[in-house]
Amino acid sequence: MKPLTIASLMLALAVPAAAQTQQNPAQQADKCRIQTDQGGKQQSGNGNLTEKLNDCGGVLKPPATGDQGMAAPAPDEGKTPVIKPGEVPAQPPKQ
Repeated sequence: MKPLTIASLMLALAVPAAAQTQQNPAQQADKCRIQTDQGGKQQSGNGNLTEKLNDCGGVLKPPATGDQGMAAPAPDEGKTPVIKPGEVPAQPPKQ
């Protein structure tokens, strides 16, 4: 009797946890990303914003910016002059 009670208790506790499984992370990321095709206009009131924020954990991600096709950062050319202490060039007099 006791093993059956323990098994049923564990099953009862596992069912709500299984119901809370997350969606595919890629779908979640797209759903939580702000869309930029609106041209700066206000969003229409056709949706519950509370639900959208709950689905995203309260965080909306900004749209992607910059060069999306860039595969590697620009190379470091090493041509930046370094002025060491005591090597400061003479300053022109103030007029």
